[in-house]
Amino acid sequence: MVVAQQDGTHLTLKISGRFTFSIYKEFYSAYKELPSKPTSVDVDLGAVEYIDSAALGMLLSMRNYFGPEATLRLLHANDTVRKILEIARFDKVFQFA
Repeated sequence: MVVAQQDGTHLTLKISGRFTFSIYKEFYSAYKELPSKPTSVDVDLGAVEYIDSAALGMLLSMRNYFGPEATLRLLHANDTVRKILEIARFDKVFQFA
């Protein structure tokens, strides 16, 4: 499940459960259908139990959509999810917090 909250130029996406291809429409809609493009995005992974390669691709696609001028942070990932993100070298593309 994806919950989006926009506050001015900042967007927070809260993802819960399994972050897989099964939520791709919901994930893309959460940021592509906004009335204005935010300059900073936080993706809260605190309630994510599992992440797969499709989800990694969705995060990279989001990074490309917002461009290098936007600040994108991945927040609250549990140890397992964070390890997957680090193995995929996402610490070079996103900020972790």
